[in-house]
Amino acid sequence: MDGNKTEVAGSVSESIEKVVEMRTGGSVRDLRVDVNDHLIIISGHTNTYYAKQLASHAALDAVEDRECVTVTNDIEVA
Repeated sequence: MDGNKTEVAGSVSESIEKVVEMRTGGSVRDLRVDVNDHLIIISGHTNTYYAKQLASHAALDAVEDRECVTVTNDIEVA
């Protein structure tokens, strides 16, 4: 991956992470968002399935073209 693609993916990851944090009220611990082409992977830990679901919806809402991305939610509920 070239430097420019890495920068864009990093800024997209940060934007999505901020939206997820805001929507979940910070209830996802160790939140991490990775973006690779058309795949968004969310990981971390939370206490409720509701927060996990909110994170998925927040990630989709943070992306302009929802049709072109897939969100994988690897957040663990414990």
